Amino acid sequence: MQPPFLGKGDTNTNHDPVAAATVAAAPGPITWVGTNVTGRLRLNWADLVARSASGKVATFVRDITEDYHRYCTSAYRAAHPIYTSHDSVAAAVMLDPRVVLSATDAQPRVHRVDGRSSV
Repeated sequence: MQPPFLGKGDTNTNHDPVAAATVAAAPGPITWVGTNVTGRLRLNWADLVARSASGKVATFVRDITEDYHRYCTSAYRAAHPIYTSHDSVAAAVMLDPRVVLSATDAQPRVHRVDGRSSV
């Protein structure tokens, strides 16, 4: 079932029947992080390259993001190479679930830009 706040649905499950079936058959709850949240998290490509020298998660994220960072840099008209966190967050969680299984107290704020909201 698509999250009610995402009118178009999720790109991956809309176009990939295997992904849709996998989500439908999940044995437990799923945490869905919308792209309106991850799209605002723009990461410095040089930081990922530096981290990938010593870490398997960073190396994997770097490899799968190699072409995407060029697109993001251009699309967001960034002054230096960047990428957004959509797929890299998913990849990091897949390789090491501990990255989201810990908690930190925080005070959330809602940002509204161009008619869209993010936390």
